[in-house]
Amino acid sequence: MPDETRERWSGKLGIIMAVAGSAIGLGNFLRFPAKAAANGGGAFMVPYLVALLLFGIPLMWIEWTTGRYGGAFGHRTAPGMFHSLWRHPAIKYFGLIGIFGPIVVFIYYTYVESWTLAYAFFSLFGEYGGATDQAGMKGFLASYQGLNNSHFNGLAVAYAFFLVTFLVNCWILFRGITKGIEWLCRWAMPVLFILGIALAVRVLTLPPDPADSSRNVLNGLGYMWNPDFSALKNPDVWLEAAGQIFFTLSVGFGVILTYASYLSRRDDVALSGLTGASTNELAEVILGGTIIIPAAFIFFGKAEMAGIARSGTFDLGFVTMPLIFERLPLGNVFGAAWFLLLFLAGITSSISLAQPAVAFLKDELGITKRKAAILFIIITFILCQPAIFFYGNGVLGELDFWACNFCLVVFATIETILFGWFFGIDRAWTEMHYGADIRVPRLYRYVIRYVTPTFLLVILAAWFLQTGPPTLRPGNIRDWPALCAKLRHGPPAAEFVDGWPAPGPGLARLLPRDAQVAVTEVRRDRAFGWEHKAAVLSGLNQLLERSVLFEDGVFRRVSLPTNVQQFLKTDRGKWSKEDVQWLNRSLLQAAFPEHIGPRRAKIIEVLLMVDVADPDRPYILGTRIMLVVLFLGLYIGLQIAWRKRRDVWDRTEPPEEAQP
Repeated sequence: MPDETRERWSGKLGIIMAVAGSAIGLGNFLRFPAKAAANGGGAFMVPYLVALLLFGIPLMWIEWTTGRYGGAFGHRTAPGMFHSLWRHPAIKYFGLIGIFGPIVVFIYYTYVESWTLAYAFFSLFGEYGGATDQAGMKGFLASYQGLNNSHFNGLAVAYAFFLVTFLVNCWILFRGITKGIEWLCRWAMPVLFILGIALAVRVLTLPPDPADSSRNVLNGLGYMWNPDFSALKNPDVWLEAAGQIFFTLSVGFGVILTYASYLSRRDDVALSGLTGASTNELAEVILGGTIIIPAAFIFFGKAEMAGIARSGTFDLGFVTMPLIFERLPLGNVFGAAWFLLLFLAGITSSISLAQPAVAFLKDELGITKRKAAILFIIITFILCQPAIFFYGNGVLGELDFWACNFCLVVFATIETILFGWFFGIDRAWTEMHYGADIRVPRLYRYVIRYVTPTFLLVILAAWFLQTGPPTLRPGNIRDWPALCAKLRHGPPAAEFVDGWPAPGPGLARLLPRDAQVAVTEVRRDRAFGWEHKAAVLSGLNQLLERSVLFEDGVFRRVSLPTNVQQFLKTDRGKWSKEDVQWLNRSLLQAAFPEHIGPRRAKIIEVLLMVDVADPDRPYILGTRIMLVVLFLGLYIGLQIAWRKRRDVWDRTEPPEEAQP
């Protein structure tokens, strides 16, 4: 094995800053405030803190301890570490998820990260193409992403910023652990906090809107943090809080395992893990919760806040915030500072995502650090291209689902059960406190063994059953003939003045001609082939984007859920495309409860059937094939590592002199 494998952190501060850098990412400043504001405000912090205490912090301790323990055996990645915890021949293959997941995130995260660098430039020089409202700024973002040519002629500008971002990541990778990752995080984290504090102070000192004194910073903070405890009755709020803890602490990816493997056998993991988590929470709750939502409240008012809070991560960061900074004195400077903050948060995260794969190549396959970095760079650069050029065809969303919604939860569940049950809670507890600077409360013996895995299994089951796209999929339809019959005759419509053909009294009259024919054939012959399903689903999904469904009287005989009734009372002029899709889907499910089932996760759809109604089907299938090839490549690499380093894999106890 090359001598250069003996890399290690220069000190405790180095790894704490690196882990904090990995955890503090775009989600801290964009995802968290949106989720909190849309899910009960201050009440969101109840399930958030419960999730933090019951599986967030325990997972941090599990990963720090497992990483240090596996590192003592000479392993830097999850396959070897899992094998060290439990000598079962199959467990190492589950550890591949801890390399596969970070690679998948890296290949699209670096592209999104490059947007922040580009927007820092646009903000500093005022290059927003004259966009002065939400619609204009959304058009600017879409044009930058290559979805239209209103401001940019193709992807040349976006690709140039991507290349710069990718090359910066490559340069840090070449420098290694101490001179690269640790060096970056030691200066990037303080700069990030300085920028965050400066922006938070600027927001807190914003004057009220002269035209409406109620639009002030105190009311903005109130909108963000005043609790709506009725939201706690909604199980989705608890799932959102649990999901946020996953994303914010960087647990379940395998990154912390690799970082902790560079610790010495006697280095503390208990206090260091808690310090890293606390640093991340400071950035997320204090800074992330102070900047976006209060500022948006002052400039856009309460009437628009519901749409802004639900607009999603990208719209909050790249649409709402640029508009706010355009209206501030020295707004170009503050705008550039905001996007520089996001860039620093992004790059400290993306570089951590690369490290498990580089460590696997270098330490398990015996490749030199330089060659491992070059090989990783070549492979991931190729894999990045679909997310860039087919962004509008759902490729990025597909990658995000497999990496963050599936691999993340599955990997965390496996490592928790492995640590608390197969390694054994007694051995785990002793290992966690070896060289510890604090004593972990004894209560966490039972939390790690019983509560955390139960919590994760519930989340896993809930996401499989509830997570899914806003559009209808084949798996949603329970009874095709009965649905088609009801489409012909109900629910009764009041008036449809949309120019659509009207062959019957039911909703089928609004469908395109091919869908109407399919409905008729299925109802008459009770035969439903793929062509019928594709036509009906395609027609229904077209209706999801049309305002005709929620016009007064259309669903007057349908019992609607309370949240739908309340939403129908809001200002329709402020509804986004996603709002319309969500509302129309809710209306259809309320009208056809026995025929259109709840959302199903993509994993179930993949196992049961392919969505033939999806126009982006070739791109989605291509993405899945790419991911399968990537996983098979990792599997082959693991087989080679198993044979090449069998003496290391066969160790039953770490050597006394074990040092990274």
